[in-house]
Amino acid sequence: MANTISDYLEWTKNKFGLVNYQIHDYKIYRKINTNSETIYMLCMEWFPSHIMDREEDGLNPDGTASIELNMHTLKVQSAIFVGGITYVKDGISFSSQEKKDIIHWIEQETGLVYQEHFRLHREDKGEFTFQTCIKGIPLSPGGSIEVKINPDGKLIFYSVIGNYPSKNSVIEGDYSLILEDIEQIAREQLKLIHFPSDETKELVPVYAIEELYIANDQSVTIEFPLDERDTITINEIIEWQEPIDQLFNREKMNLIEDLTLEQALSKVSSPDAFPITSEEQEYCKIAVTNFLRQVYPTQSGLWVLKTLHRDNGYIHATLKQSEQDNLVFQRKLLLFINRKSYEVINYMDNDFLIEMFRSYPKYDNIKVMKDEAFQYIRPYIELTPVYVYNAERKEHILCGKLDSQYGVNAVHGEIVELNKLK
Repeated sequence: MANTISDYLEWTKNKFGLVNYQIHDYKIYRKINTNSETIYMLCMEWFPSHIMDREEDGLNPDGTASIELNMHTLKVQSAIFVGGITYVKDGISFSSQEKKDIIHWIEQETGLVYQEHFRLHREDKGEFTFQTCIKGIPLSPGGSIEVKINPDGKLIFYSVIGNYPSKNSVIEGDYSLILEDIEQIAREQLKLIHFPSDETKELVPVYAIEELYIANDQSVTIEFPLDERDTITINEIIEWQEPIDQLFNREKMNLIEDLTLEQALSKVSSPDAFPITSEEQEYCKIAVTNFLRQVYPTQSGLWVLKTLHRDNGYIHATLKQSEQDNLVFQRKLLLFINRKSYEVINYMDNDFLIEMFRSYPKYDNIKVMKDEAFQYIRPYIELTPVYVYNAERKEHILCGKLDSQYGVNAVHGEIVELNKLK
């Protein structure tokens, strides 16, 4: 294991054959994996020897090798040669340029086994994309591995996104779920949603399946999108009697930590790795209430505090309106709470997205009822096996993913592709 930055740099230089390169910059950052462990990463930027600085626009010049390395395992998270250009002579290359050689190299790099832990998703002219899996069944949230090589077979892009779960967190089973078993749930997931049409400048009513994960044993359902790691579900309507007549001042958020080699080597836990205690939850509820009293003073009872989770040193609070309309885009708030003072310091409101479609009239001449629409869409409903991370149980459980890429126009009953409506 390396003990100095120079050790890490030398290791990287030798692995990738960067004899024609010089280190330009590096930084240490940390992240939390699905097992709530703090992982320290070394991000390096290697410039070709004949280039001394960045471009005038601040971008890295073509040929730059941007490499991220796990400082604990010496596993490479990513290696990207800007512009697809490499000045490496004796680096990582694949003379045959065949899929089997790419797969063998990935297995050596990651310790994962093909078809057991990852599978091919797409292959096209020197580009290979793989998805993480458990014995061939995909994961959600999923991970991906991407490799690109140039016409000479030299590596120009390598990226590993997401974490592969530990064996202890996976509850394996034999998938047996079929649509007939959960038909009533599927009916309930069929929703009437208004999609904005850029062509007609109106809101088109369409029946669509709201994505849902159903446990293989039908013991639990998990809504999409999935909760973040260690997310606390609150689901409380926020109400108050008196507003706060005071201007809210957004504070600048510091998302970049100043980390040292000593912290990395001693594996100091990130603040994001600690669970949110019951006491902290109460402080956060007070902070959310005071924020709403200040910024949305007339909207008591109109917001629901859905979840709390940690990220980038802050506590994130997610809110939705208590009464949602059936527009495809739903109103949301994301509040950033200082983890020490328990005050909201900044926020994001997606109202600007919804505002674009407020002038669109709703096409209310609905002729197709829900039961009829379900019969139309039933042949297009998909129920596929997937291992889903359940934040409440802290386990990956075998589920069926209920979804459809199609919907039913509520006016004339035609089947429509949903991705062409957005």
